[in-house]
Amino acid sequence: MKYVKILFSAALLFMLCFAGKPKKDFGAYVFGVALSFNDSIVHITDVQYVDSAQIDKEGFLVKRAGYAYELQGHLEAKLEMPRRTCIIYFAKKEDKATKIFNKVAERFMDDKQNNVNLLDTLHFKFEAPKY
Repeated sequence: MKYVKILFSAALLFMLCFAGKPKKDFGAYVFGVALSFNDSIVHITDVQYVDSAQIDKEGFLVKRAGYAYELQGHLEAKLEMPRRTCIIYFAKKEDKATKIFNKVAERFMDDKQNNVNLLDTLHFKFEAPKY
């Protein structure tokens, strides 16, 4: 009987320790927009699923600045377009991300002064930030 009480107490303690820990929420659909105030070229990436992306409990993309720097670095290195302001959009579900993408792309395409350049996944793909 004494061993049953000890075993039950240990099991109860184990459940209490691990019951309150939230599960990590990995995976998000991400796309980016890069623009400059010095010219009219706007770069928009495809909506991409990043399986290592994490959304915190407040609903924000963890290390979202890293994704923006990744896009900015690609534009500087590959396309020789320095000093771009990069904005990262994300959603947990693909249909919501696509809806946001269409709204943002339409906003830039409707403005006749903008020259919109779509970056597909062959030219640019988001990866998990290294820091």
